[in-house]
Amino acid sequence: MSNLIAHALIKNSMDELLILKRTLTEQGKENYEGGKWDIPGGTVEKLEFPSSTAVRETKEETNLDVTVERILYEISNMDTKKNQVFTTLIYLCSLSGTDETIELDLEEHDAYKWVTKEEILEMNDNYFRSHLTNAICEGINSMIQAAKRKARGYHTFEGFSSMIYLVAGKLKLACLNPLR
Repeated sequence: MSNLIAHALIKNSMDELLILKRTLTEQGKENYEGGKWDIPGGTVEKLEFPSSTAVRETKEETNLDVTVERILYEISNMDTKKNQVFTTLIYLCSLSGTDETIELDLEEHDAYKWVTKEEILEMNDNYFRSHLTNAICEGINSMIQAAKRKARGYHTFEGFSSMIYLVAGKLKLACLNPLR
């Protein structure tokens, strides 16, 4: 059995994120974290890449086709009942097509909704919110680290912070030719 789990944080065209509510029971057994909000994901199968797992699990759980953009977050924790370490990878994904029709696998999830980042922060589900906000923070940190690598020629904090804003804001400033 693999102890590697992959999840998909899916954003739609309005920059909303998809969350799913876990059923209380799954296949007649108590569902892990049943009744709580989560994002699509599951166990990585033998000889499967984790990013492919995120895509496959999203299709199985929601019938959505997604494209992985990048990894956002990794967390490992100890399941003391099973005496095993589990590692979870969260990938930022976007919808592959224009169809946002969701067909839930009702064995695993009984509700879904598209939410803004602000709505997630207001949610009263600490399990979900802590994992997802950590993923968002890690994503921002990776952009800052990219800015740090690009800013090697800057000698002031102002130059470095400007590069962070450009990278994190994904601003693309083309060099203008005044002679055109």
